Amino acid sequence: MSKGLRCGDMNAASSILQQFGTVNTGGAAEDLTQIDPAVSDLVSQLAALQSSQETIFGDTTNGNTHPVQQLQSSLLNPTPTMMQSRRKVADLYERTKTRAQSSTGEQYMYYRAACLAMLGGSESISEASTLESSGLVKTVEDYLYASLWHAIHLADGNSMSLSGGADGGSGLRKVSEAVARLSVLINQWGPSYFEQQDEDFTSASSAVALAAQGGTIGGANNLPTNKIPQSGGWAYALPLMSSQQYATALAYLGEAGGGLGLLQAAHVGVVMNLMGLSIGDFTLDEQKSSQQTLLPMLVASYSASLQGVDAGAALKYLVLLSDKGKFVKEQVCVHPL
Repeated sequence: MSKGLRCGDMNAASSILQQFGTVNTGGAAEDLTQIDPAVSDLVSQLAALQSSQETIFGDTTNGNTHPVQQLQSSLLNPTPTMMQSRRKVADLYERTKTRAQSSTGEQYMYYRAACLAMLGGSESISEASTLESSGLVKTVEDYLYASLWHAIHLADGNSMSLSGGADGGSGLRKVSEAVARLSVLINQWGPSYFEQQDEDFTSASSAVALAAQGGTIGGANNLPTNKIPQSGGWAYALPLMSSQQYATALAYLGEAGGGLGLLQAAHVGVVMNLMGLSIGDFTLDEQKSSQQTLLPMLVASYSASLQGVDAGAALKYLVLLSDKGKFVKEQVCVHPL
């Protein structure tokens, strides 16, 4: 079931329980080989919430044509019934965690506790030291997913109003705070925590990024002074994006990834802008302004790199910033095509 939880596919988790699980109907002692009714009930509710979507995180608005449906059925707007089921699973988790702490060498017990923690949302398996032995958090991706999954569970019932905003600003407050804490940690850890340098640049991404800078794959004399990370910058950019640090992510990608990184950062930024996403860094500090000039700078820099090769294509990229007005005019004047 943990795979279904970690992939966001509650239909798969529900199917596994139905095929292989036996519901515990009660007895003198708790049978750890059986499924508690609270777990079965909550998984069924989550599967119903997912409906025909590939994952429970899918677009329930059907292309924004059914916004009310999203408000009535969403992980960010749990029903009273779901909240009650979560509390029952949370109680079961506490009992299982206590038993795991008192037992020795029972890996299954920690695994079971971690699954219950994810399902009930009472504690993040990425932060609970008692769940380190579960084996469910082994990579950066595992940590990010577990943290964000737990953040979603912090939403209060009736958190969204029909206008699409937070009800009184309090319904999603705890979710916002959890995402903000995660973004602070990722920024504090920095690129070196996520990037793994490939000294001989044998990876495909490094080779392409180096070639995009005009370098030649070969001896040490051909390597740039500032080595491009093996991931091309994505190893740090993706965690930043996961915690909604879009401006920092694109800026890092454009700088650390060389020519290829600039190309990717500019195009990702353009797509985000067309989708109506604000290219800034999420923060709880309302006084902190978003970086409105980042996208024009990225696109203008990429446009400048094309001027000697294809002046027409370079101009087309500047046209993409037609709504940026003054900045585009300055770029055309400073860098005439």
